Amino acid sequence: MINWDSNNFDCESMIAGNDHLYLFSKNRGDQQSKLYSIPKEPGTYAAKLIDSFDSRGLITGAALDLETNMLALVGYTYKSWQPFIWLLYDFENEDFFSVETAGASTFLTTPQFKPRPCFYSALSVEDFC
Repeated sequence: MINWDSNNFDCESMIAGNDHLYLFSKNRGDQQSKLYSIPKEPGTYAAKLIDSFDSRGLITGAALDLETNMLALVGYTYKSWQPFIWLLYDFENEDFFSVETAGASTFLTTPQFKPRPCFYSALSVEDFC
């Protein structure tokens, strides 16, 4: 039986990059997200672990704007159910989590926020405030 409080192998979020599909894990055990990739080409593949990110909660949705090079990750804090959105930007070559250490990320949260990311045109951080 799965212990959901320590489960680090759940995934609800996926985006399409230039050549790969990217999967973001929803880790209840450590409140982090792991990034996996698989090629876009049809075939049978094992997901490749790329990196991890201290998301401070469970990632449940993602959207990528290749035009502005911005990634939105939405989710909620485990057990307190506080919704949030991470905006990651200024990354290069689909190295999304490199911006965590470079400071090119923004964490937004409010009690009434119901996050559902999508990009219709060029997007700025102010669009979520």
